[in-house]
Amino acid sequence: MRRIKIIMLCIAAVLLLSSCAQNPVAVPEEDSGTTQPVTAESTCEETSAHPTQGTRTITVDGVVYRNNFQGDLILREFTYGREAVYSDSRGGYYRIDIEEYDLIYNVNRVEIGTGEDVYCRDDQWQELKDYYSDKNNVNYICITRKKNGEFKRHTADNMDTAKLNELTVFCDENSYEPFDFISKTDTRKISTEKLGDTEYRFIMNTNDELFSSGAASLYLSDGKLVLLHYERAAEKKAVVVDIPEELSDYFVSVIEKLNLI
Repeated sequence: MRRIKIIMLCIAAVLLLSSCAQNPVAVPEEDSGTTQPVTAESTCEETSAHPTQGTRTITVDGVVYRNNFQGDLILREFTYGREAVYSDSRGGYYRIDIEEYDLIYNVNRVEIGTGEDVYCRDDQWQELKDYYSDKNNVNYICITRKKNGEFKRHTADNMDTAKLNELTVFCDENSYEPFDFISKTDTRKISTEKLGDTEYRFIMNTNDELFSSGAASLYLSDGKLVLLHYERAAEKKAVVVDIPEELSDYFVSVIEKLNLI
């Protein structure tokens, strides 16, 4: 056992030294057998979307790319190249297949809401940051899905972006984690009859259709919005989380204005 512990400590030390190394990383170019020096660095610049979180840059083929330009938005459906253009302790970096911008996706660094998984060319960073921060460049929808499979999209103009972000964060933080045995999420059981048969999803999409944000698995119960964890068909019970009252009241009013109750 002592020998195993020593080996594990040695491995940890090697990994730590590797992650702290400042030397350029050599990455093969796609068109030749030569190597191209590629570097990565962290910066301490602050952004309005994340006041306490800086951005990080990587340099690929002499071009600087910077992350954290889209705030809390996450990439929608997309494809990326098979060959990594860069690699470090965070995983592989791949060029996204789009024409509008020059974007690189850090495949193994998917952290919803942090903006750390997508990099844009540095000379496009401010333009993109301004674009995705502008409410005029997004559209809002409410999606309803019934248990019989009926699925509809409803335009929800002028949804409060701050409240949608707050709802999204709350649902992320209180989502169902089957293997989290020490969860402090406050849940309760209700009859499935009180859950209703309609799921509501509140979504914000960018007009360029590249990014989105939103919350799902929401139902109405006794006139209040709840987040569904799971249903027990045999017991005819559902385990839910109550949405905070102010948020619940606001999104119930959105549902009512769309005549979806």
